[in-house]
Amino acid sequence: MSRMIAVYGSPDAGKTTFAMKMAQEIYAMQNCTVIYISSDLRIPSLPILFPRRKNTELYSLGAALESPEVTENTILSAINTPKGQSNFGCLGYKAGENVYTYPSLTEDKIIALFTIVRNLADYIVVDCTCDPDDLLSVMALDSADLPLRLISPDLKSMAYFASQMPLYLSRGINVENHAIVLNTPNADLYMPDEAVKKHFSNIVASIPYSRRVKLQMLEGEVPQMVSDNAYRKIMRNFVQKEVLSKWQ
Repeated sequence: MSRMIAVYGSPDAGKTTFAMKMAQEIYAMQNCTVIYISSDLRIPSLPILFPRRKNTELYSLGAALESPEVTENTILSAINTPKGQSNFGCLGYKAGENVYTYPSLTEDKIIALFTIVRNLADYIVVDCTCDPDDLLSVMALDSADLPLRLISPDLKSMAYFASQMPLYLSRGINVENHAIVLNTPNADLYMPDEAVKKHFSNIVASIPYSRRVKLQMLEGEVPQMVSDNAYRKIMRNFVQKEVLSKWQ
């Protein structure tokens, strides 16, 4: 039975990197099929994840969802696979695409997408946008088996959720009960982790800053396993305790 995990959070909280690294550890630990989905059309994920591939060598989720009928074949044709990871697929948007490139998504197309990927993969990780009006993200949060709220140790993250949580709640998403992960995507002389922990309840894990992960993001190597053993140990522990244990 497939499981869907939806990752959402404040701007610059490191959602894409965190979602990808979590998906990689699930893939490695379970020896299973994983599909990563990015819903972002404002900053398309594929040129970030696969910067060394020509745009013509990448396949867009938008083109698949634009089809009159969303089928398994149309979704399979949109999957991008990282080098050496045959059962790890990425769905997202290409460079040059934006919110006006394709017709607005409808609920039936998104339901078809989720139904198909659940049949194709053991685990689906949806990298949601920080926009409560993004239909794909809202429906992913609503149908996810495990929604994860990502926060970063800064005032921007606290201000974002103070403003946006009422909007999620108005859309029927019970964000107040979601597990929270504290992520530190950037290094600084001081990050107010303890102050943030006091502000938010239900923090289940803290993911530390990793210079090697940051370099991967800057160099376009995020889909590859990182060589930071300390970071990977923490991420594996998180995946085992807070993700995989939910279904064992």
